[in-house]
Amino acid sequence: MRTLAVAGLAALALSLMGALAPPIDSLSHFRWHIVLGVLALAALCALRRRLRLALALAIPAIAAGVSILPYVWPNAPERSVGATTLLQMNLLYQSDLASARAAVLSTAPDVVTMQEVTDAHWREIDSWPFAHKIRCHSADTGISTAILSTLPLAGDPLPCAPLNRMTAVRLAFDSGPVWVVAVHASWPWPRSQWRDLPAQEPFLSPLTGPVVIA
Repeated sequence: MRTLAVAGLAALALSLMGALAPPIDSLSHFRWHIVLGVLALAALCALRRRLRLALALAIPAIAAGVSILPYVWPNAPERSVGATTLLQMNLLYQSDLASARAAVLSTAPDVVTMQEVTDAHWREIDSWPFAHKIRCHSADTGISTAILSTLPLAGDPLPCAPLNRMTAVRLAFDSGPVWVVAVHASWPWPRSQWRDLPAQEPFLSPLTGPVVIA
């Protein structure tokens, strides 16, 4: 039991140290699962009346769980008067647009950022009620990122680069111009996300003022 406890706490600690190395960063994506596993082990220890060990497991697991609870069970914030809303969607290149269209109609966002947009998707999106529609095609994936906006443009979109998997445009928010960027990242290690994101930094660094990355 003690060996399992040490292993569980070690995995929990490593899940909080994703910046150290790509494999550890991948482990952080499973932090919620690790939290549940450690809590289950704590309950088992309590049933066996090993209360000190149960507390040693439960306290750090609860602390780590609280840190990610808003992402596991997010509460949809109420839209305040005058607020600008952004809807982020990965369309999944093999899917139809029924659920995406329903989400847009139900939320009525001012801005939509999208990934995995196919040519078929784009033909249908062309009829959606947005004043501006910008997309950049990714040569390595064969699909696109895109931004739809009811807000006016505050300048020309960032020129598309065939391999940077992003679309960027400056929009005129009520508070002033804001860069909005739709980024399509690969999967974490052992896939190429840890190489892709640093490669995108040179395209982002020239953007001045507020930047929203989705």
